[in-house]
Amino acid sequence: MAEPQRPSPDELTLATRNALVQLLLADLASLEGDGAVRGLLRRPDGDDAAPWVRTAVARERLQRYAAALDQAPRGDDLATRLAQARVLFAHALYFEVHEILEPPWRTATGERRRYLQGIIQAAVAWHHGAGARPGPALRASAAAAAKLSAAPAEWGGFPVARLCTLLAEYRGRLARGESPPPRVRL
Repeated sequence: MAEPQRPSPDELTLATRNALVQLLLADLASLEGDGAVRGLLRRPDGDDAAPWVRTAVARERLQRYAAALDQAPRGDDLATRLAQARVLFAHALYFEVHEILEPPWRTATGERRRYLQGIIQAAVAWHHGAGARPGPALRASAAAAAKLSAAPAEWGGFPVARLCTLLAEYRGRLARGESPPPRVRL
C-alpha cells in the first residue's frame, strides 16, 4: 500500500484547510463578536492551540482571513455570500470561495444554480493555477466561462461580466505558459 503523500511545508493538509475554513465560515455568518479567526491569531504560538494552528502556513492563512473579514459583509443570504466571495477572490482565498457558495448552490435550481456553479468553477480554476496545475485550471476556467456566458453583467451584485473578462485573460495566460496573476480584483 502506498504511503500517503505529505504536503510540502508551504501547503496545508486538507483536514487543516477544512478546519480553518469552518472558522472563517462561522465568522462570516456571525453578525457580532470578534470571532474565532482573530481569537486564534491573538494566541501566542506556545499555548494550547492545536499544533496545526501554530504552523506558519496556517497563521498566514488566518491573517488573510482576518484581512478578508475586515472587508466582507456578515450574514449568510445569497447576496451577502456573493459579496463575501468577491472579497475572498481579492484575497486569493479560492478554496474558500467554493466553500462559501456551495451551500446555496446545493439548493439552487435553474440559472441560479448554473451561475453559482460558474463562479465556483472560476474559483477552482484560480485555485489550480495557484497550485501550478495548468491543465485542471484551463478545464475549470473553460467550464466556468460556459456556465456564465448567458449571465447578466451583474448578478446578485456580483460582477459576472468582469469575472468572464478575467477568465478569458486567465485562460490566455495559462495557454501561453504564463503564471496567473496572484489576486483576482472584481
